[in-house]
Amino acid sequence: MFAPRPAVVVREMLRVLKPGGRLAFSTWPPEPFTGRMFSFIAGHLPPPPPGTERPAPPALWGDPNVVRDRLGSAVTDLRFARDTLVAAALSLQHFRMAQEKTLGALTKLVESLQNEPERLKQLRADFEAMASEVFEDNTIRMPFLMTRATKA
Repeated sequence: MFAPRPAVVVREMLRVLKPGGRLAFSTWPPEPFTGRMFSFIAGHLPPPPPGTERPAPPALWGDPNVVRDRLGSAVTDLRFARDTLVAAALSLQHFRMAQEKTLGALTKLVESLQNEPERLKQLRADFEAMASEVFEDNTIRMPFLMTRATKA
């Protein structure tokens, strides 16, 4: 889901599968927190250099219509299921700090704002406000989409 060119990903997934082989992956839908977080981060990053293609938004892999379109007739028995990842979090601040250390794009964004403390403070406050929607009883609840299909 983080590859910049989905058509290349699909081509490679299907290339390595034998006919009748199964593929399965989980992704973050665009509407809940995690999908919106990717859009939030992308909205704060500088534009790509001229002539560089902007990567496809990762959360589009969480939209069954997009996945159906991308996989097309190359698969059969395409199925989707939704579930929720539940992760422990001491606080919103601890969750944000963990994301800043492990989520590459957010790490780079925070690094780029080190000399702009007010913008960094606002970014962190906005992130925590968004994450508060999925924080309850010291857990973060992140809905995901599981996709399963068989190569035709």
